[in-house]
Amino acid sequence: MDEGTIIPVPPNYQLPEAGQALLGKIQGMDFQEQIDFLRGTVLEMGAQVAPGAGI
Repeated sequence: MDEGTIIPVPPNYQLPEAGQALLGKIQGMDFQEQIDFLRGTVLEMGAQVAPGAGI
């Protein structure tokens, strides 16, 4: 990410069923619920809030 490289997803990639189920649940949330859920997820993985982000 530091280099700005984007790795493409192969055209024949199939998201596993568990991933599809999770994505469906996230899509069913309203916008603020999505933001709260995703923010909580990345914070649990050890991500740090950027200085000045106002969060």
